[in-house]
Amino acid sequence: MWSEWPIVATLVRLAIAAPAAWVIAWAWSRLLAFLWSSGLDPRHRLAHTVAPFRLLLALIVAGVALDPLEPTETPSSVAILVVSLALFGVVAFAELRDIASGLGLSLRRPFTIGDHVGTDDVSGQVIDLGLTRVRLRTPDGGVVDVPNRELASTRVRMSAGTRRALPISVDVAVPAGRDLAEVTGALSDQVYLSAYVDAAAPVIVELLDQSRARVRATPVHADDTDELRSDINARAALIGARKLKR
Repeated sequence: MWSEWPIVATLVRLAIAAPAAWVIAWAWSRLLAFLWSSGLDPRHRLAHTVAPFRLLLALIVAGVALDPLEPTETPSSVAILVVSLALFGVVAFAELRDIASGLGLSLRRPFTIGDHVGTDDVSGQVIDLGLTRVRLRTPDGGVVDVPNRELASTRVRMSAGTRRALPISVDVAVPAGRDLAEVTGALSDQVYLSAYVDAAAPVIVELLDQSRARVRATPVHADDTDELRSDINARAALIGARKLKR
């Protein structure tokens, strides 16, 4: 019966195979989460199996769905196939680049879950490695999805857990006429909001005297030291400027 309606057979197969593949991919992710929470695979090496596994499932779904189609070798059918593939390549060019980059990251393994990575636009801790995206938790607690092609470039900075950046100390001016407890609390809150500070490390604000305070914080990356130092000074100056506006 289905041989007379290959398109219908393809849609039926796709409706069955796609949800089944999604369930299998979800179950694999849950299994990895269980292994990591149980202390197995402490270096999260199995995280790099997610992208190839999802691609394999996608190819299986495509093969199952397209199996009823038996295009003839006539010039018209070949032309239609070539045009369709060309259009698909143009429309999905970015996604295909992300998939290829994801496979490259899985093979090279420059970082894994728990490492801190960053580009010119965003930085954070890796919490998920996907087929087309890498999910990061930013220093302010937010979650962003970064295309794999961006993290596969040479512009990426990486600071693994075994090579964490060293804490720095910055002396800043304390605005006159302000409650010292209020100033130290405001400084601590502002430093935690910096995109360059490691939110998992403590931020310590110590009063040196009535006009100076010392801030100790840890950059996300070792090469973010100068940026964090400048940001702390700028945020301290902002606290003083707010006092002048009152």
